[in-house]
Formats: sequence, structure tokens, C-alpha cells
Amino acid sequence: MRYRTIVADPPWEYPEGFATRSRTPGKWTGPVGHYDLPYASMTIAAIQALPVGALAEPSARLFLWATNRHLPFAFGVITAWGFAYKQTLTWKKLDGLSGSVAPNSEFLLVAARGTPGLLKRLPNAVIEHSQ
Repeated sequence: MRYRTIVADPPWEYPEGFATRSRTPGKWTGPVGHYDLPYASMTIAAIQALPVGALAEPSARLFLWATNRHLPFAFGVITAWGFAYKQTLTWKKLDGLSGSVAPNSEFLLVAARGTPGLLKRLPNAVIEHSQ
């Protein structure tokens, strides 16, 4: 079966695990701890090698989730899977804990191949947490 829409959230690698504290925005307390990823991760090369392009119709759209750290590599994943980058949507997370400057967002890259048609215009390109 082939699909016109694919939503992918790759298991990006985080060798150091995730930082954790109280998840109440603005009230983070206590020391920062780390825990292992709750899933098996993959290298960038392994993610690029996934046969996602073979699962897509000739005219299809890809929505690819990427974190700040892996954003530069996400564009290569899009290309490896046979799509062309179109735009980026930002997910504003309220509980970001790590990163150097802007740890409270993730990105949804929109890509396409062929002529999948137009999507309805969103009111803005920022997705609020839990909306």
C-alpha cells in the first residue's frame, strides 16, 4: 500500500539521554537528572536508509518532526526519502529543558513530491503545545 500523506517522527539519537525536572512550566525545581531514551534510536544514516519513499504515492506530502539538534540533518532525510522541502512549522513546547538558547520548540518540516495539491492555509506557523 502507498500513501499520499506520511507523518514521520524519527528516533533521533541522544546518547546522553533526556534531561528531566518538574514538568510544570516556570516552576522547574530540583536538580536536573537524565534518563535513557524510552525507545531504540537510529543513526542519521539508518534513518535516511528507511524505505519511506517506497511507501509514498508519486504525489505525496511528508511531515517530518525534528528537534533543534537534528534540524540540519532532517533536510538530508527529506532528500534521501525522495521529497523536496517546502516549509517549517514550529511546535512551541512549554516544558523544554535542555539546549543552549531555544530548547522549547520542535519543528515539523513539510515536504512534498509530485503535485499533492494545496493544503488549507494555517492561521500561523506556530503550533501551541497540546493544540
